[in-house]
Amino acid sequence: MTGGNNDGFTEAYSDQYVQDGRYVLLDTFGPVCVQLFRSARYDPFTNKMLFSRNVTIETKRDGRIHEEILPFDDLYSDKRAPFLVPLVRNEKQGHGSAWNFVPICSEGHIKISTDKAGSFLFYDLFHDTYAPEIAVKAFSPRMDVSRAIKRWKAVGQPFDRRAAVPVARAVNLPADTTLTVWSFSQAGSVRAIYTKLRKMTDRARRHVRVKAYWDGETRPSVDSPLGPFFGTDYWPVPKPSVAKPRYEFTPTKM
Repeated sequence: MTGGNNDGFTEAYSDQYVQDGRYVLLDTFGPVCVQLFRSARYDPFTNKMLFSRNVTIETKRDGRIHEEILPFDDLYSDKRAPFLVPLVRNEKQGHGSAWNFVPICSEGHIKISTDKAGSFLFYDLFHDTYAPEIAVKAFSPRMDVSRAIKRWKAVGQPFDRRAAVPVARAVNLPADTTLTVWSFSQAGSVRAIYTKLRKMTDRARRHVRVKAYWDGETRPSVDSPLGPFFGTDYWPVPKPSVAKPRYEFTPTKM
């Protein structure tokens, strides 16, 4: 590595390639959905927002290419629908990191570019690609995000409001062992998982793994260390408020 930690400070590497004077941040075939557009343009040493150019979003909708051009700031400012709070936050509101969770989907390829100039452009674009026969609802400036906003404001509330069957179990997990905590043979959905360790350590968050199988799988669909599974990574977390491990399951009538 010879970049000298210059991945965004001078924008030397802040693109995939340059085309017709524009700096392409993402160019991929579809169907595709950008799930998160994150950037960092705020210089904490000077207390200034350094990068403030435009961004062009090219998507395919109803078989035609559509182009949306807007100021980079509008991705996060709550000034332009559908990029609205709380689905977006700018760098100052997000403590140095701006984020946009409004899905930007395309029936075909998607290209996002900017007229890059100046300095300080760190960015991440998280996207999912799908098989050609998968239909996606393409991005439109008039798309309705009210349901997403409503759901975002209900953080902590379960997606499934039907009555659930709680299951609690205390287990001992010796080193280098695999233990089945819970299984069920009927159709349904796991609504929530709560876990409390006798001693919450960085080692446990890193080395205790959560695995989940369904529909007769031999390889797990979920296989994650405990920390990342619960969104805490490997760092200390607040003391859990739930006294016992608990697993909630909602049966589904066939």
